[in-house]
Amino acid sequence: MKRVFVYLVITVLLWGCASDSELVAFDSTSYYTIAWISDTQNLVDHNNDAFESMMIYLKNNQQKEDIRFLIHTGDVINIYSIESQWQNARKAFDIIEDKIDHSIIAGNHDLANDNKYFIEYFGKQDNMTYDNGLATADIVEGDKLEYLIISLSYDPSDEMLNWANKMIMDHPDKIVIVDTHSYLNIDGSLTAIGENIYQKLISKHDNIRLVLCGHIHGIYSGINNDVISLLCDYQQDDSAYIRLLRIDEDSKRLDVISYDPFVNKYDETNNSSFDISCWFK
Repeated sequence: MKRVFVYLVITVLLWGCASDSELVAFDSTSYYTIAWISDTQNLVDHNNDAFESMMIYLKNNQQKEDIRFLIHTGDVINIYSIESQWQNARKAFDIIEDKIDHSIIAGNHDLANDNKYFIEYFGKQDNMTYDNGLATADIVEGDKLEYLIISLSYDPSDEMLNWANKMIMDHPDKIVIVDTHSYLNIDGSLTAIGENIYQKLISKHDNIRLVLCGHIHGIYSGINNDVISLLCDYQQDDSAYIRLLRIDEDSKRLDVISYDPFVNKYDETNNSSFDISCWFK
């Protein structure tokens, strides 16, 4: 989808190919979007209208933003045992069901001994899933690029990580995006869980180019172990921010924009831009 779009972005240290550090105007003629939300538990708990506004925005702007996929990196609900929260979350996701392909992983708030509610409301079973959908693999088409999105629930077991390794090895020609609940601290260092994921998965594959996570309150955008790594968790503000990962293959750029459709507000302090020249063979 072609369009002209001008906005201000904060350019951070760019991975491997080029670098810049000043506020720049970026004129894009073509991009598509992978949308991303995380840690919506407070919204589902006491402001479900805001949660639904995120889904309504995504549905209404799918064509304008050329949204190819939606990722939720966990803590969909707040209190596991309150089934009405699961029902509210499911109702919100039904707005985009069969309209925008998506993956939903379980955060720590979404898990219990039997994971009954997560499996009932968001689980799935096919040859691209593991353990009733607690981990999933999705193929997403860009324009020239193709992506394998590996989604791993909170604190993945060795068995889940072995499954993810196999899925990546089975798709060596794809650019891999890994999303999970806990991976980064607010300063960009790895959590204990993140260190385990890095050692047993991320470090083993050169085609993993992007890691997304939530769990820790705040925002981080940067480079971690040569991989673009993003943390997003707006729950402390009860905000309904969607992170729009706009990929421009012509300019070889990834631009990260945060927008809250419930209050019609951009988070101008947390935009970022990355050179993705190295994604192209």
